[in-house]
Amino acid sequence: MIDFRHGTAQHNTAHHATAHHHTSLHATTQQQFNQTHTMSETVINPKPTIGRASVEAIELSKVLMATTEGDVITYTEMNVIAKCDVQVRNYVLQTARRIAQREKRIVFGTIIGIGIKRLSDEEIPEEGVSAIKRSRRVAQNGMKKMNCADIAKMTPETKIRAITTKTLLGLFASAGSRKVMHLAEQGARQSDSLKIGDMTTLFKK
Repeated sequence: MIDFRHGTAQHNTAHHATAHHHTSLHATTQQQFNQTHTMSETVINPKPTIGRASVEAIELSKVLMATTEGDVITYTEMNVIAKCDVQVRNYVLQTARRIAQREKRIVFGTIIGIGIKRLSDEEIPEEGVSAIKRSRRVAQNGMKKMNCADIAKMTPETKIRAITTKTLLGLFASAGSRKVMHLAEQGARQSDSLKIGDMTTLFKK
């Protein structure tokens, strides 16, 4: 088995030696700076170029769009393609994935510690299930914070906003419950898609 972490560490060390050279380029132009990010960076450029993907992300997206279902691309391979550590500069990888999804309707799943895998139509729905679970957890955490506030001490406008927010968080938290998922599945068996109006009725049952 290939030691991916060891391979990444060697690559990082080699690239780190040029860090000072890259830093000196910062004083020239913003465009040059964007093209010479180093692998030792741990934060995203605080002033990124809006509406334009980085060169690294574009190059990586080309490879992602050339894959077939079931293909696995390791982090080591992506580091070579993007010429940076895509786990450290994760936004490069995420941008490349978004480009592939937007341009070719290609979706990738994450294989922890290894890389990413191009998913088939049968596998993509699981990504949606995972998103629902994450959204529900976020909503539940938000509700816990909201419950710490004393509505009696709020101004009328803030009180209205708090109640509205708690209502919406409650809907999001309930959306991933087994009951609602079961009701949505029953509706899906009767139609290829559920309209927003149909979904709201699920919360009344």
